[in-house]
Amino acid sequence: MRITPIYRGGVGEAAGWLHKLTGVGVFAFLVIHILDTATLAYSTDLYNKIIAVYRHPFFKLGEAGLVGAVIFHAFNGVRLILFDLWTWLIPHHKLLFWIEALLVLMLWIPTSMLILLGH
Repeated sequence: MRITPIYRGGVGEAAGWLHKLTGVGVFAFLVIHILDTATLAYSTDLYNKIIAVYRHPFFKLGEAGLVGAVIFHAFNGVRLILFDLWTWLIPHHKLLFWIEALLVLMLWIPTSMLILLGH
């Protein structure tokens, strides 16, 4: 049996991996968010301690990253839906990816600035 590499490179495959990674990241955030919110039902003191940890500047970077992950995952999902609806777009997947990347950056950069500057 010959083992061949699965990853062959290219924009489409990179977009696929980014879609998977951002999906896992958003899911992990949701699990953590549900768990930390659940502590409120048991101990307001514990909840307040957890929230105090989240106020650390490190978590602002994480929050900005989360926003970028959500925006990318949403736009990439729409791009994939477009391919399902109109297969004639598939040959233009690279152009659509770069349009998507531009739109993601146009939304993510100002949003991240607001988060990081504390507004």
